[in-house]
Amino acid sequence: MSRVVPSQVVTYIEGAFAEIKRRPPNKPLTLHIDKVAAARLNGLVELIRQIPQELILLSGDDYSDFIANLGAIEVTLARWQNVDNSIALASLTRLPDGLSPVQILHSLLGKCPDAYPSPETAELRWIDDVGLRQNLRLDISSVNKALAEGEWKAATVLAGAVVEALLLWRFQRADGAKLQCTIDTLKTEGSIGNKISKDPRWWHLPDFIVVAAALSIITPETKAQAELGKEFRNLIHPGKEQRDSLRCDRATALSAVAGMEHVIRDLKEGEKGAGGASYGRVVV
Repeated sequence: MSRVVPSQVVTYIEGAFAEIKRRPPNKPLTLHIDKVAAARLNGLVELIRQIPQELILLSGDDYSDFIANLGAIEVTLARWQNVDNSIALASLTRLPDGLSPVQILHSLLGKCPDAYPSPETAELRWIDDVGLRQNLRLDISSVNKALAEGEWKAATVLAGAVVEALLLWRFQRADGAKLQCTIDTLKTEGSIGNKISKDPRWWHLPDFIVVAAALSIITPETKAQAELGKEFRNLIHPGKEQRDSLRCDRATALSAVAGMEHVIRDLKEGEKGAGGASYGRVVV
């Protein structure tokens, strides 16, 4: 079964009830039930019932309106089945404007997102950038879903991307001079390439791991675990996959996800140890 999301249902409403788009949002629309309208309304109810509950992100009052107006459609359809003539679709809502339940559901579903992290996904409250935190939680949720469904390549590649994003966030909060000093030292040691950019946005996963370990942002244990998946991060590019004869499987996925979880743990502990006010265990 395909996954139904709010925007899909909004599009359905606009196609099934074209008048919705043509009239101002605050102008009531009266719908009369006939066989065609009943079929479309039944389809609407079924689609809404298939939307994952975590995507119905509405305030208390809005959620009450959502449930009441969905119920209004179901009750009216049940009444229509027992009569021969058309009946008007009434509005059950706290709002006094007399809008149709279809209009109200169209408006409320437009407020809901098409993606949201599963409830089990780490909160990442120690990341101060709200937008980044939300995006990372979505990615982590996708990683866990891919792993559970046996999508080994998706889990492997996306877990590496999460590690990159987390460490980039960390480095962008660093003292630039001290970060560059560490990079210069690693170049001298031969731990990273001499052509590495001064801007972490251009780095690759191995660079992030080596620099983070050198700064004690991640532990040696985490470095070892994260490096198990570093060669698989770029398998999103078909050429890389063919040149190196690399293939993702359950082992690569588990290794990459474990590395991701290790990095999350270390960064969380670093922020906790620094009181959430500085870069981490080591201020760089």
